[in-house]
Amino acid sequence: MAARLSQDPARRVVLVEAGPDTPPGRVPAEILDSYPGAAYFSGKYHWNELRVGYDSWAEGDNRPPMIRRYEQARIMGGGSSMNGMFAVRGPKSDYDSWAAGGATGWSFDDVLPYLRKLERDTDFPDAERHGADGPVAIRRIGRERWPGFTRALDAAVSERGHGALDDSNGTDDDGVFPFALTNWPDQRVSTALAYLTPEVRARDNLVILDQARLVALEREGRRVTGVRVARGGEEHTIISPRTVIAAGVFHSPPILMRAGIGPGDHLREHGIEVVADRPGVGAYLHDHPSLTLAFHLKREARIDPAARRRIFAGVRYSSGHADCPAGDMFLTIVNRAGWHPLGAAMGTVLLTVNRAYGDKARDMAKKSFKTWWQTKVEATLLDASAATRRFAHDRLIHPESLDGILSDDHSLEAWIRENTFSGWHGVGTCRMGAPDDPQAVVDPMTRVIGVDGLYVADASIMPSIVCGNTNLTTIMIGEKAADLIAAWGS
Repeated sequence: MAARLSQDPARRVVLVEAGPDTPPGRVPAEILDSYPGAAYFSGKYHWNELRVGYDSWAEGDNRPPMIRRYEQARIMGGGSSMNGMFAVRGPKSDYDSWAAGGATGWSFDDVLPYLRKLERDTDFPDAERHGADGPVAIRRIGRERWPGFTRALDAAVSERGHGALDDSNGTDDDGVFPFALTNWPDQRVSTALAYLTPEVRARDNLVILDQARLVALEREGRRVTGVRVARGGEEHTIISPRTVIAAGVFHSPPILMRAGIGPGDHLREHGIEVVADRPGVGAYLHDHPSLTLAFHLKREARIDPAARRRIFAGVRYSSGHADCPAGDMFLTIVNRAGWHPLGAAMGTVLLTVNRAYGDKARDMAKKSFKTWWQTKVEATLLDASAATRRFAHDRLIHPESLDGILSDDHSLEAWIRENTFSGWHGVGTCRMGAPDDPQAVVDPMTRVIGVDGLYVADASIMPSIVCGNTNLTTIMIGEKAADLIAAWGS
């Protein structure tokens, strides 16, 4: 957004980042690495104090929520600087459902120009659904370069009737496909690298403040007039007619709450004056319930130890459940990870104490994993016949690895219920909707309802989670929001 909004030299833009900047030439090697775990497992780039509480969804389990770390990026470029680099769009039905639910102007036909605008698809530059000259380079690793395990899973899934897709973003069909990646030529392409180029950084009307902690929103009555930030041991006030929050699903709600925008009763509990009673702030948290199967592969199925990419292919398929759209299931072929890309894990973000944003007493998320079983979180294994399970087991895996889990449906279901976890794709805590929707936080222009001069433009405004990784959709939100905000002038 900073890059797009500062294209107009008459508009002054200040970009405030809580974490370190990553200017060209000084990007840490673990950020550039094609192996995402190098950045993902480095505590240097996370909100290390962020914890969430997970309710078990195992039957009869009444234990207190498990408190776990939730990895969220604290670095220029946000999640795009440390995620798996997956460039996966949601299907048309996802965005159309947004528009039908009150987010007018956000249907698939409305957002497609921005999905195209952001990308430089190096494999399909001339395809109708793709862009050829956007800032975010996208590539795929073809089937001829897939390791033995990926090829074997490709063959096994194809035997069950799933076709081959060359371009999963060019169609909404089910099938096996090479992952589109924000990676070029063999390194990560974060939004920081793609948008904050040396030319953009040289603009006189763009100021970048990294390592700056947001203390509070400044306001006069119901108008937000800027922000107060702490940097280098000093506090600074930045005055602006428009303030855009893009702090993510867990951090954007507390920023609003501490400014008096949120559920009235909850704010009063913490002694905060209610400026705009918006019960949707912090509510409607959706994530992708995930499940990982990891096992010791036979030698012929293993990847080249020198290869940095560990994920080459995915499978999109449909559970057939009446409450779920087509393409609601997703299989990522790593050592094997399965997850359900229709958000059934729901929860709430609440304040723990009324402290400045960034203090160690973090805002907890109460996430419920009472996912309805009929959607088959691990449908591939549960739907497979015993013979199919045994075929995959015998061909690829050392025999002692999965015998206990694959022995019967009851054991498999119990194991799944016990081991489901977050997909790190949280959305919805500042959900977008019609201005007269009491549960909406922002309107279709991304303006916070009930106050003036304040916008939110990140994954938290998604009305519902997309059936796919949230990376590209979040970048698209930034692209579209920049145009909407720019339309209001300098």
